Amino acid sequence: MCLSACGGGGSSSGGTAQPAGFEFAPATTAQIAAVAQAIKARDLSPRNAAVAYEDSSNSTYVLRIIRHSVNGVDHYGAVTIPTVRYTTKLPVVVELDGMDDDNPPLDLARKLTGLGVQTRDAIVVMPAFRGRTLQFAGRSWTAGGDFCDGFDGAADDTMALLNVLEATEPAADVSRLLVRGGSRGGSVALLLGQRDARVRVVSAGSAPVDFYRADAAAAYGKMFQCQFFTGKTAEQSRSAMIAASALHFPMLRSVSAVYLEHGGADATVPVLNATEMNKRLLADGVKVDLVVYPGAGHDLGQVAAYRALQDSIFYAFIQP
Repeated sequence: MCLSACGGGGSSSGGTAQPAGFEFAPATTAQIAAVAQAIKARDLSPRNAAVAYEDSSNSTYVLRIIRHSVNGVDHYGAVTIPTVRYTTKLPVVVELDGMDDDNPPLDLARKLTGLGVQTRDAIVVMPAFRGRTLQFAGRSWTAGGDFCDGFDGAADDTMALLNVLEATEPAADVSRLLVRGGSRGGSVALLLGQRDARVRVVSAGSAPVDFYRADAAAAYGKMFQCQFFTGKTAEQSRSAMIAASALHFPMLRSVSAVYLEHGGADATVPVLNATEMNKRLLADGVKVDLVVYPGAGHDLGQVAAYRALQDSIFYAFIQP
């Protein structure tokens, strides 16, 4: 995730023109409660769900591209179903991708290669967040919606896709749900743990957790502008920032464990995001494991210890 630009670089003065009357005043309890209530009121029911594409060429899983609509807008997501089942019901793992400024297509074959043998043991769900394009085998599917609604909106997209899975796939045990991702994906994983009672384990790497702050606006420039300022009133901007910021909300009690991973030298999303989130979770009585990798930057996928931890989280999670 780059976050420093949306079509180009920008600073707080050059790339983030605030709506009239907006200021970074501390969020009040009432403001946070109002945002939480608005989120709960959203209709994410599965509608017009259909299999847009299916591939059974892999011996360990069947791949399906699912199309469904939310508020009249088409969305897409990829789901893999293991072909060999040791139980009637299978745990579900949600893979949440990061956010590059230039919005490249999501290469599904590359994602599947990275998952390796894990596709044998769980149903894997990979949503194409709004405005993103899935690519596989020379074909592509583009999700509708605003690419700039990349955190709060992405959480909605994931929950809607999980609602489709629950309604259509008998093998899916959605009561055993692991959500994980890095950067934007880590942020969305945290938001899901706060919104979706099906989530049991959250793993969030390099995740920004609070956008309602001036230093975030300064650091992320034009990307911050397109997400939180463009076309919005001051109150709409404030609400959008709060809704995208996991630091402002409690984790649901259904979540049994949260893993926070961060690079100690992350210049894109400073490690303060992880340490502040860790404090919030501990204060709320949540079981949390914080791991900081000294000298590591934003891309934790390059860190062998991080990859090993993700494997251990996965295999611990899928145990009956």
